[in-house]
Amino acid sequence: MVQRERLKQKPRIFVAMLFIGGVLVFLGLVGHFISSPAVAESGQEAESILYLPLIQKPFTAWLPLVYTVSPVYNEWPPTGAQGQSVNLFLSWQLHPSVAPQSGLRYEVYLDAHRSVPETLVASTAIPFYTPAPLQLNTTYSWQVVVVTANDARLKGPVWNFSTEVDTFPPDIEAMVYIPEGEFLMGCDSRNPWEISCFPEEVPLHRVYLDAYYIDKYEVTNLEYRRCVEAGVCNPPRRYNSRRVENYFINSAYDYYPVLYVSWWDGQTYCAWEGKRLPTEAQWEKAARGPNSTRVYPWGNEHNYSCDRAAKRPDNSHCFDPIDMQQVGFYPLGASPYGLMDMAGNAFEWTQDLYDMKYYYSSPYENPPGSDHVDHDWGAGAHYKGPLFTIRGGSNMDNWYYMRTAHRHYGHHSDPETELFDAPYFRSWRVGFRCAVLAAEWEAD
Repeated sequence: MVQRERLKQKPRIFVAMLFIGGVLVFLGLVGHFISSPAVAESGQEAESILYLPLIQKPFTAWLPLVYTVSPVYNEWPPTGAQGQSVNLFLSWQLHPSVAPQSGLRYEVYLDAHRSVPETLVASTAIPFYTPAPLQLNTTYSWQVVVVTANDARLKGPVWNFSTEVDTFPPDIEAMVYIPEGEFLMGCDSRNPWEISCFPEEVPLHRVYLDAYYIDKYEVTNLEYRRCVEAGVCNPPRRYNSRRVENYFINSAYDYYPVLYVSWWDGQTYCAWEGKRLPTEAQWEKAARGPNSTRVYPWGNEHNYSCDRAAKRPDNSHCFDPIDMQQVGFYPLGASPYGLMDMAGNAFEWTQDLYDMKYYYSSPYENPPGSDHVDHDWGAGAHYKGPLFTIRGGSNMDNWYYMRTAHRHYGHHSDPETELFDAPYFRSWRVGFRCAVLAAEWEAD
């Protein structure tokens, strides 16, 4: 009899379970449609906390099996990234499911050697943060918590990255991916760390660039020597550096930047690699990053610690290297994207002709460089040959040439006589690195 009653109750229990399940599914669907889930650029959705209307509880607490989207996505650096600059920036995007609102802010948590970060390092209204310089060869975790105007806290996923490992020899084949997007180009007179802006560095203007790759290091003697041996590249005009004989062919200097090469030599080598010289805009974004007008690749502070660039910051401080250094010798001076030696060591040829007034007319999107030369070079004011822009300063020139905004032009060789070796201007000051559009590189 008892067994028969139990059998009668089974359908009722089953119906009740269906009803409860239906309610939970309904709640999940409500939350799902409210969240308007979209897939992040990485193609992954991440678990987060979203609130149901009226109930004001995370619906993951009511229905753990429902998969929700993160309130933030498209993180930089990408989670799991390795070899990141110690001077990097952190950025993210607010998910469309979270309505923009006055008073919304982001709490940023960052820690080394922890799977889940606990240290609050910033509370900001903008979706990026530049931490203090990090440690080399260290794994960091970070997390963004969105705090809404009514103090609801929406936790993003935990992301992680590892910083640069200082090793020898450097991976001279390495390139760095620079995502598409905007950055501010030129000298920012509102930056209190900046010196007075030069006429050719203004106005500060917004530029959009398509995604591209750029060499992490300056092209080395070893790499360029291979191109010469292949019968493609011209040899450097001279084989020495400023102080070292046989600098180009001595294997002790294989990982030092190639010198005494012209703009045309740089283009030939880059084409041999399937690349080209970077435009000024590509060079500057790679040196500065997308969301600041930092004075130097590593930040705003001068090189007072003497460990960020092969160049002293003034005439009385720091050991002066006098000559070139191995590429990547100063990892603490890396740009936000992780490029080495974007300040000091060797000046670098860029694609652009030197036009002092170009910023007044340059296009917003992918500026290709001017189609003519315009300069006020005193002794060479009547020189009609081409002049190409060089960037980054060198180990022996004025310290302010190392600023990310500074624009210069190749017009010296040796002996130190203007117009000597024109129009090539091959000198011990100038080398180069290469770049290529991501769409072209990834298509090959």
